[in-house]
Amino acid sequence: MTGALAVAVPLPERVAKADFIGVVEIRSVWRTAVPEPGEMDVAPEGYLQNADGYVLEVIKGERVPSHVVINFDTGFVCPNVLYERGAVYLVFLREDPDGGYSTVGYTQGRFKVRDDLIDYWGRQDVVTLSNAKQDIQRLMAR
Repeated sequence: MTGALAVAVPLPERVAKADFIGVVEIRSVWRTAVPEPGEMDVAPEGYLQNADGYVLEVIKGERVPSHVVINFDTGFVCPNVLYERGAVYLVFLREDPDGGYSTVGYTQGRFKVRDDLIDYWGRQDVVTLSNAKQDIQRLMAR
């Protein structure tokens, strides 16, 4: 697989660029592109997978449906972002021309929520979901 270095996207920039920020539960994951035999498993101009995200909470966004289709997995090692069926995430998404969404800042735009806790939030190792939401809401109020 091919890769490139991921560039840090600061939280204020993720908040500004996102059309939808919220909490989603991934209900299903499916492949959208299957490479032909002999081709690399890379999607140079698109995504290899989609996820059905059931919207549990909207923090930012207008006209957000109850389910969002998240386009993901470029096939590159880095930067890339993956979603797992059954997992709950705090996400920063931008709307794509096809009506689906993609993650702002790759892995910096999705945070797995476990027992109301989020790992790797900024400079803190672990924060509560409510503390992360307060950080986002403070930035939106500026």
